[in-house]
Amino acid sequence: IRKLEYLYKPHLTPITSQQALSECENKNKIIFLGTATDSSGLELTLNAINGTDYELDIVGQLNKVVKNLIESNNINNFKYLGFCDRSIFNEIFSQSIVGINLITSGDVHTVHTIPSKVVDYLRHGVPVICTKNIGPFAEVIVEYNIGIIIDPDKDEILKALYCIKSNNNFFVENIKTFFEEYPFSNLIGYLELSK
Repeated sequence: IRKLEYLYKPHLTPITSQQALSECENKNKIIFLGTATDSSGLELTLNAINGTDYELDIVGQLNKVVKNLIESNNINNFKYLGFCDRSIFNEIFSQSIVGINLITSGDVHTVHTIPSKVVDYLRHGVPVICTKNIGPFAEVIVEYNIGIIIDPDKDEILKALYCIKSNNNFFVENIKTFFEEYPFSNLIGYLELSK
């Protein structure tokens, strides 16, 4: 059993704007955390970044559709890490410029939940790119400027990646402020935020 404090206490370390800019220029990694489904947007993401200098780290489980896409299109700018122990999450997240949750369908259960993968990204100081299909938390992302909500579209993904990379310090500072206001020290606070 994991303690809520571990799940929701952010792992952010203060850095200067110059450090953030320097680190961001060298980062091109996108992270996807979880199990790939037909509506997880991984196919869309892989197609969008194919041929670019972005690399997708997949932590979790792939489905057949994504595996076939990777093989048939010779996509090589991804790394499949499988299921990882949470003890190495800090290392994985520290190399990432953005976390994604690009649900492509409005007919999935996630429209009624608060996505834990998004909270994991944010608590590690990683801005997010999501679709509105992640549910009520999409409004929180927009309100606090802690990421970007897009339509599930290849061009939108690339524009959002550019925006977050170009304005990384802005998003990281907003994530820090967000967690100062909402520390998620208990489940009630977490649920209240999504009302």
